[in-house]
Amino acid sequence: MTCFLYGLVYSGSSVKAGFRLAASQTILWFGIVALVFSSLYVVIANRFLADPTAGYSSESWMEPESPRVEWMYALDVYCNALFGGVFLPLYVMQGVLLRFLVRSRFASCALYLFSNAYFWYISWLGYDILPFLRRTQLLLVPIPSMSAVMLAATFLGEVNFSQWTWRALHAI
Repeated sequence: MTCFLYGLVYSGSSVKAGFRLAASQTILWFGIVALVFSSLYVVIANRFLADPTAGYSSESWMEPESPRVEWMYALDVYCNALFGGVFLPLYVMQGVLLRFLVRSRFASCALYLFSNAYFWYISWLGYDILPFLRRTQLLLVPIPSMSAVMLAATFLGEVNFSQWTWRALHAI
C-alpha cells in the first residue's frame, strides 16, 4: 500500500506508476530478498549457531534428533524484521519527510542507519529466542560494519540515501 502511495504521490498522480512500484517492491522485498535472507539464515543458524548437544530428552517417545531452524520460521523472522525495522521507521517516516531528507545528508543517513540497525536487531531477537541456538550475538555483527560504511559514504562520499529513493521514484 505504501509503495502504491509513493508511486501515486511522487509520479504526478499516476495510478499505473503506483501499481508498478507496488508490484516491483513486493516482488523485490517479499520475493527475491526474502528468499535469499531466509535461506541464508537457515544455513547460518543450522550450520554455525545450532548447539549439537541440544536434543530431545531421553524420556521422549520420539527418536532423538537435533532441532533445526525451519525455512518458514526464517521467513517469518525476516518479514517481522522487514515490517518493524524497514517499513515503519524508513518507508513511513521517509514518505512524510522525503522533501526534507533529500536536502539533509545527515538526517537521511541517520534514518537509514537506524532502520538497518533495527532490522538486524529484530532479526537477532527472532533467533535469540530459540533455546537450541548458541552465539546468536554473531547475527548482530552487520550493525557496526554497515554503520561504518553508511557513515563513511555519507560524510566522505557525500551520499544521500533519500536522494537515491527520490530519483528512483521519479524514474517510474
